[in-house]
Amino acid sequence: MKKLKIFEPFETESGDMIPNLEIAYSTYGELNSEGDNVVWICHALTANSEAVDWWKGLVGAGYVINPEEHFIICANVLGGCYGTTGPLSEIESGTSSLTCAARGCIRLANC
Repeated sequence: MKKLKIFEPFETESGDMIPNLEIAYSTYGELNSEGDNVVWICHALTANSEAVDWWKGLVGAGYVINPEEHFIICANVLGGCYGTTGPLSEIESGTSSLTCAARGCIRLANC
């Protein structure tokens, strides 16, 4: 698992500001020279970014989402518990919880 740290404030749908966003993610395969072989996998809130572990038979060598053909990216969701900024992270809302919406996760994917 890799981590991307973003030092620009990220505002959630609820108005919380996350000063130092961290995104945990996994990649498989290689990006081709055209940059057109990316497969972005969004996972369930309870899973982690290791798509080859929890999607056996769909992701992996010889399967539909094949790292020999595709550059596969799977990031842990915002607010989850597998390494991406979540409820125990530092936020600027005066509370100890983090409320996340699906739109925030989509915006996060564009970071």
